[in-house]
Amino acid sequence: VEDAAETPAVTAVFTAQSESDARTLAFNTAESLAREVASIPRRGRPAELVAIVSADGHIIARNTERNQDAGRDVGREFASVAQALQPNGRPTRDYVKFGEQNWLELVTVPVRRDGQVKGALMVGFGVADSASRNDAQIIGVDVGFLFREGDHYSVQSLSAGQQAEKEQLRAWANSPAAGGANLFRGRVRTRVTLDGEDYHVMVVPMP
Repeated sequence: VEDAAETPAVTAVFTAQSESDARTLAFNTAESLAREVASIPRRGRPAELVAIVSADGHIIARNTERNQDAGRDVGREFASVAQALQPNGRPTRDYVKFGEQNWLELVTVPVRRDGQVKGALMVGFGVADSASRNDAQIIGVDVGFLFREGDHYSVQSLSAGQQAEKEQLRAWANSPAAGGANLFRGRVRTRVTLDGEDYHVMVVPMP
């Protein structure tokens, strides 16, 4: 994603002669990049979200449809995007709920021209079971992703089992045995039974 943010196709968006031209360039570039990032080994599939963002934090255009989310103030919505757009901004990584879509693993990289931040490239991958399976292959243990949504937890991705195991893990995460709001306050070690199998579980908060 960092390499893509430096390509002429991305930087050209910020030299367009009109807002309409910029949106067309941004949309075409986002569509192309969405296909290209499918080659990233960690994901192995197209990104759900590729967007080019203005310096003030608004989406110029994204993949899928030229006018979809255009003008949306993601700089205000997501602190990680605002951080990347700072004058000394660096690439950021976050997990966000993007509208009605599922949770996304969001990477935001500042786009610079002549040393100044002109905007950002934002790429989001759905946190699907393939993400957990890929991580499990790398670290050698089963992996799941828990997310806090208001006063409860959801399970978006799990490398072991099927939907039944997800529901059992979700039920555990929302039970008093899991510790409630304390679940994400530090590393938690416990045992959980999923579909009759006992698992030694470590819950580690994501940055």
